[in-house]
Amino acid sequence: MQLIDRDIAKSSALVIDANPTARGLLAAQLRDFGVGAIVQCARIQDARRQLESRTFDIVLCEQEFEAEGYSGQNLLDDLRRMQLLPLSTVFIIVTGGASQTMVADAAESAVDSYLLKPYTASALGERIAQSRRRKKSLAEIFATVERGELADAAGLCARRFTERGPYHAYAARLGGELLFRLGDLDGARRLSEQVLALEPSVPWARLGLARAQIGSQQAAAAMRGLESLVADQPKYTDAFDVLGRLQVEQGNLEAAAATCQRAWEFTRGSIARLQRHALLSFYTGRIDEAAKALERASTLGSGSRMFDPQVLLLLAAVRLRQGDAKALQRALGALQNAAAQDAGNARMARLAELSLALGLLSQPAALAEALGRMASLSADVGLDGETACHLLTVWSGLAAAGAEMPEAPRWVDRLSMRFASSRALTELMTGAAGAHAPFAAGVQEAHKRVTLLAEQAMGLSHDGRAAEAVRTLLDHAERSLNAKLVDLARLTLQRHRDTVGDETQLSERIERLRTQVMATAAIPALAQASERTTGSLTAGARPPANATPEIAAAGTGARTTT
Repeated sequence: MQLIDRDIAKSSALVIDANPTARGLLAAQLRDFGVGAIVQCARIQDARRQLESRTFDIVLCEQEFEAEGYSGQNLLDDLRRMQLLPLSTVFIIVTGGASQTMVADAAESAVDSYLLKPYTASALGERIAQSRRRKKSLAEIFATVERGELADAAGLCARRFTERGPYHAYAARLGGELLFRLGDLDGARRLSEQVLALEPSVPWARLGLARAQIGSQQAAAAMRGLESLVADQPKYTDAFDVLGRLQVEQGNLEAAAATCQRAWEFTRGSIARLQRHALLSFYTGRIDEAAKALERASTLGSGSRMFDPQVLLLLAAVRLRQGDAKALQRALGALQNAAAQDAGNARMARLAELSLALGLLSQPAALAEALGRMASLSADVGLDGETACHLLTVWSGLAAAGAEMPEAPRWVDRLSMRFASSRALTELMTGAAGAHAPFAAGVQEAHKRVTLLAEQAMGLSHDGRAAEAVRTLLDHAERSLNAKLVDLARLTLQRHRDTVGDETQLSERIERLRTQVMATAAIPALAQASERTTGSLTAGARPPANATPEIAAAGTGARTTT
């Protein structure tokens, strides 16, 4: 059989198909085309591990994996969300039928092509050849991205789109993502609008516009656009991801939980979406549902770089709440093992440390020592919102289980006064403390007190006492480290700068506080901490490759052929 191109012998390929006959046939055809090294995987989990650990030039993936509740498109989405698939990799989905939506997506997204069954060897060769030509046509852009010259790469993408050069739709989408990475929200918005002016129904451009609006604090417009998009494209899971995140940021956890559950139901093998579904089930008090989702996430994500270890902390808390001692010990053991295997990861070590207390109810002295360490951590200036939620999860779980914790109400109040700076964080902390109603009520009470302090200060400002308002806000902010109070002091000073006498001194106080608290007041990422922005294409460098296909396949259940 004729070689696809002169460089094909230097390439490597991954074939993913649960059917051994179909998998073997694809591998044999690739071998006939001259592909240098071929790895075969029967399961999505094995394929995911392969793609997380090394680079392939060609990936052929079956669309449906019924036993795993997953699809080739789901795998691709997860990989690009985690920046694990190089731009230069050809990804072809093999399917028994492709809808108009799937074919359109192939023209504008990370899918390079669909191969419809039944197919001939020449059809497969043609798809691979076409996809490799496309990659070569865009090679200059890809190389610029991988050198880290993102602004230059964005310019190349914009020029390709403006000139309607080859593959200009793909270039536009990649260019938009690069602009987001550069923080150029106006540029990303303009590019999305230019695409929509030509074709108003392009889903990724509509999503890009919504993302730009979110970044520009136009939440209402973004919400309208996202709701319209998911109504028109009810299986466009990237849109559900962004909508769910916006709902979290607005503090509407119930709506976010429903949205993220819907996204997961379309892609049940997706680790990222399963984790978000699990976490939001926990924070909205659906404990039995959370237990199932957290357990499934811990199994599905085992050994994957997509796995978020906070799943194990919450799973342990749920098992304590359910009184399942054996399951509690399994979750604690899994988290301790994960921490031991990733000894340099500070976040992992913190999660493991916090989780230990959940297993110490029968050891009062050890529990008291662990609680003392947590109390010290809760007073740390560098504490972030995610850890605050985890502390509340552990404290409330222990209190509900009958642990003696006389100082805990004071710890909860201090933590709540600091982080009840937005509705979103308040609702997340309330959910985290849900195992013990007094703690959850304490979070809500702290939010009311913060709101009252802000209203009283604003009253002073409206009465012409702006300087007193700023000083009052700063006094409360310095005691509580509450980001909302700091920011309100900054805005009040900006608005009344001409009437405030000691403006320089107040500005210095504000900036000192902002440096301390603003970076730690962000809303927890909810299993997206290591992901790229949802809804975008991969725009990063290639992941490191293993030395040989044989080494890459070892221990994964994959087979290597040459």
